[in-house]
Amino acid sequence: MTGPGRQNEAALAAAARHGDKGALQELLRRNWGWLKALIYSYTGRAENLDDILQDVCVRVIEKIGSLREPERFRPWLATLARNEATVFYRRKGRQLPSVDPSEITLADDKTALPPEQVEQREATQQLVQAIRELPEKYREVLLMACQGRMSYEEMAATLDVPVTTIQIRLVRARRMVQERLAGKEQVKIPRT
Repeated sequence: MTGPGRQNEAALAAAARHGDKGALQELLRRNWGWLKALIYSYTGRAENLDDILQDVCVRVIEKIGSLREPERFRPWLATLARNEATVFYRRKGRQLPSVDPSEITLADDKTALPPEQVEQREATQQLVQAIRELPEKYREVLLMACQGRMSYEEMAATLDVPVTTIQIRLVRARRMVQERLAGKEQVKIPRT
């Protein structure tokens, strides 16, 4: 994000740094979608997502005063979120989970479906599995892009990489997903 929106976010970050709770709440609200996608891409599991997000919020409240460059709030938040995901699993005596395709389930997997929807569920599961098998840096960018609220420039600023890196990672991620699904005729990748 460039221009007024980015400046507004920097102003909110500066205000939050100086104790403005409303500004901090607005920053978190604006960044919630990509933050959730980022943590999910990092952990590969939805089961602890809310707990990790809560930990991130607590850490943001504790650490916002240490933010030196308000215009770099998003990269700061992304780093903090990655660190909190790692800390969360260490506290539980475990390492961050690796992606295990056999554990992939959709939220409604136990719901009985009419026969015409079974095929769609299977296609969706294959797509989810292909995305979860991506290396982290590709999975991260693809899920942020699928979330649909950030431009390439915003993703680049958030992840602290050049825009061209975002573009290349997205192209490669999509290609890897397509290659994984190539042998499965019934699967069609939805365009986002």
